[in-house]
Amino acid sequence: PGVSEGVQVHLSYQSRVGPIEWLRPYTDDVLPQLGQQGVKNLVVVPISFVSEHIETLEEIDIEYRELAVESGIKNWRRCPALNTDKTFIADMADMVAEALSQPSQTVTEACIANNCGDVEQFDQRLGFTGVQGVGAEADLRVAGRLHDKERINGRVAIFGLLATILIELTTGQSLTDILGISFN
Repeated sequence: PGVSEGVQVHLSYQSRVGPIEWLRPYTDDVLPQLGQQGVKNLVVVPISFVSEHIETLEEIDIEYRELAVESGIKNWRRCPALNTDKTFIADMADMVAEALSQPSQTVTEACIANNCGDVEQFDQRLGFTGVQGVGAEADLRVAGRLHDKERINGRVAIFGLLATILIELTTGQSLTDILGISFN
């Protein structure tokens, strides 16, 4: 459906937290504007969310709905997230398998490859160097050791996770119970 059928599309962004500028327009600014324009029916489609969670259940379903009603919007609906839809899960599995067959990049390499110059300016405003030394590309290229260390660290972490899962599946107990660790 389109404008000829009375359907209009508006894009806005949510989850703004803290003093850092976020994507605009903000949803909490757009809803009152829509109400002032006489919009009475609204279907919210959270395109960035693949599962129901605090931002869909609390922020959209409760907080934004209240703001919409206060703004004169009478009929409010939210499209459900994809969650565990079989087609979505199959597509995600295909993407993971494809990604695993590709060469890996560190965060720094990805930033360098994508010319993340803005990241450097952002880091300067915050007063610290960013993730894995973004902003020190020359040093990283010369050293060349960061990539190998990241790969080893990632593999050790994955091995530890898989070992923990295997132990818990075979024993039927949590690893903390087996080791006698208590968090009380």
